[in-house]
Amino acid sequence: MHAARFAPFFSRVFGSALVVASIAACGSETASPDASTTDVTPVDAATDAAPDVVEVDKPPPQSSLIYGPCRADAECAEGLTCRTETASGISGGECNRTCTSDKDCVLVLPDGAGAVDGWCPPAVGTAPRLCVRVCANGVDCERPDSFTCRVYNGGTLNEVRACIHVCSDTSCVNGNVCDHESGRCRPMATTPTGRTLGQTCEPEMRTGSATPPPDRICRSGICQPDFNPDSRGNPFYTGWNGGYCLSRCILPQGFNSSTFWGEAGMTVPLPAANCPTGGVCLPSSSYARGDLGTCYQGCTTNTDCRASEGYFCQRQIQLTQTTSRRFANGFCIPVNCTTAATPCPSGFSCRRNTNGSGSCIPAMMASP
Repeated sequence: MHAARFAPFFSRVFGSALVVASIAACGSETASPDASTTDVTPVDAATDAAPDVVEVDKPPPQSSLIYGPCRADAECAEGLTCRTETASGISGGECNRTCTSDKDCVLVLPDGAGAVDGWCPPAVGTAPRLCVRVCANGVDCERPDSFTCRVYNGGTLNEVRACIHVCSDTSCVNGNVCDHESGRCRPMATTPTGRTLGQTCEPEMRTGSATPPPDRICRSGICQPDFNPDSRGNPFYTGWNGGYCLSRCILPQGFNSSTFWGEAGMTVPLPAANCPTGGVCLPSSSYARGDLGTCYQGCTTNTDCRASEGYFCQRQIQLTQTTSRRFANGFCIPVNCTTAATPCPSGFSCRRNTNGSGSCIPAMMASP
């Protein structure tokens, strides 16, 4: 089995994978004690004098500021509305507002503690524009078990980093559970539909293509397409034959540029983090704990992957020109057909790419 070149591989795969996103902002959650559990000692009126009761005025509950948690509009500061957990899928709900500019989205901290920038993203279809909290990294987003930091418009003058919601098993409340495919909280009794991690799929929007039926759309909303139209409208095949559903995760601590993951000299499994069952969480653009990662279908052998469509189990990572590391498990990705160890399966031919790698594309298909 060949070892994938470390840095180029991740820049190629992750750079093109995360093209569809639903954005959410950060908040924090508080809990109040249950008054029914307070111990009460009975007083015998015949022998004991009741103590004087001093009533202390309780401060009114503090309203959540923008990006803070909520269960109803009344819990948000003036001018904000509550995106409840059940309605939005955001852990603990979120106070937010519609916006027309970034100024509408600034979080002014109490007691003169400063301000946190916000972003008013462009409109998508007829959906309202809602504020998103700006961040430098995943740690900036208040709840590390349910929010991380994503780069939008990367490499352009309009690049911005903003918090995005990705739930975990511990982040959903009010009887809801985390749907690890979509990264959203959902009622326990509901049964989501759509394609799951590693399955074939069609993107929800693709120039020149009709909207696919619901059972062909990824629950995550992230389909790595099998082809994209070129400037003439012809299909340019990507090597991700049949399409491939991805999802998001929050990176655990342990990724680094020396060993990639974990301690050197040990055959360890790659982490699942908060990926769907059977998934592997890998860096999208950085190695830092709390940053955004991408979930791939996990594997231990090629038969765990869609081998008949040109996928294999990548367990070995090239760290330098002369060193590589093999892990106890791997992740399913398209083969590099320029190597003898990973030829194309029947029905596919090998196309050499400009970066020197090779992609298996459907045989007899025109692909510039």
